[in-house]
Amino acid sequence: MLEEEKMEQKRGRRVFFVGFLAAAWVFSLSLVAETRAEQEAAGESEPLGLAMQAVEEAGLGSLFSSLGLKLSGWIAQSYTFNPHKPEDRLNRFRVFDERSNDYRMNQLSLILERPLAEGKDMDWGFKVQTIYGADSRFIHSLDLPEADSPFTKHTVQVDPTQFYSLFRLPVGEGLTVKMGKYVTTLGYEVIDAHGNALYSHSYLFGYAIPFTHTGVQFDYQAADFLSLYYGLVRGWDVVTTDLNSGFSHMFGLGVKPAQDLNLLLNVITGPETEGENNYRTVVDLVATWQPLEKWSFALNVDVGHERLPDAPGSLWWGVAGYVTYRWSPTVGTTFRAEYFRDETQTRLSGAKELTELTLGLDLYPIRGFKNLRFRPEVRWDHAFGRTPFDAGSKKDQLSLAGDVIFTF
Repeated sequence: MLEEEKMEQKRGRRVFFVGFLAAAWVFSLSLVAETRAEQEAAGESEPLGLAMQAVEEAGLGSLFSSLGLKLSGWIAQSYTFNPHKPEDRLNRFRVFDERSNDYRMNQLSLILERPLAEGKDMDWGFKVQTIYGADSRFIHSLDLPEADSPFTKHTVQVDPTQFYSLFRLPVGEGLTVKMGKYVTTLGYEVIDAHGNALYSHSYLFGYAIPFTHTGVQFDYQAADFLSLYYGLVRGWDVVTTDLNSGFSHMFGLGVKPAQDLNLLLNVITGPETEGENNYRTVVDLVATWQPLEKWSFALNVDVGHERLPDAPGSLWWGVAGYVTYRWSPTVGTTFRAEYFRDETQTRLSGAKELTELTLGLDLYPIRGFKNLRFRPEVRWDHAFGRTPFDAGSKKDQLSLAGDVIFTF
């Protein structure tokens, strides 16, 4: 056991070194980016990202431009401190920040894509995303990569997160067809580190909904205030191999009743266990509201049910609310309050009811430079009727954490 810990420490030092080199590389690019941003500030064109600037420096800018290609990415690194110092080194029921008092190289992500052009004319595109880091362990599909492959033997792993094609057909306001592996449309929070206001994730993100799907999805913008989609997918976090031969159905309805209010209703239903009659269904509601320039609010509600073979059905549900206030372009504060209940403990192991409160800052330490971001936070978790925290001895869990994100 001691030898394994030593090996893990050595791997951690190597990962830290790789992360340091990557951070140094993107920081050197940032010096060029600041100069170019100042030069382009007076113009109408959007400044190039750091990765695209590197493409230009390599002499490939004209090729990328002619093909409509875009290269981007980010690196996210974090540290989580648990004052209880649990013996098992676990922050129970966390998603990506499950390790206490430890450094994590969470994500080094690269994206190559051809986004669809604006408008409703016929067009095509694609997106390929790979994430290397500790977070990849938790978002793997059941069969990609294989469980016994070299990519799954260490804490820091590689995940082919997305690879899909896009086709827009000139039907009405434009019908978009997406085929391949892509992140779920359910939920308020996302896998991409830079897409969230807080560092740690909600229970809803980790336990109530899937991470990715593989299949085909049809998106239609029926009107300025109404969007629809339907998807036929292999299920939750599956590419090809599944526990059954059935498919899951996804439905979505987006409504914009006011300029500052957006409502999105998502539904996924289909067999996820052995047999094709044991349906798992989740109804997901996301509402966002920005009544004032500096204030924004969000609400996420999930209700899930699954029929189980030779056992009563399972039920889980939860709600998470978010309040964000932007003090300035470089400083923001977000508060999250959440409650999650798993009636039969099929989504949670060792707890039935959980609640958490999180208060975090969203900081851009270099004024006018959006590539560097720091998200410190304090979080409190509580379990009702159980003691799952601190190696099974406490009902409460407190953590201080933060991450640094560099986009390029």
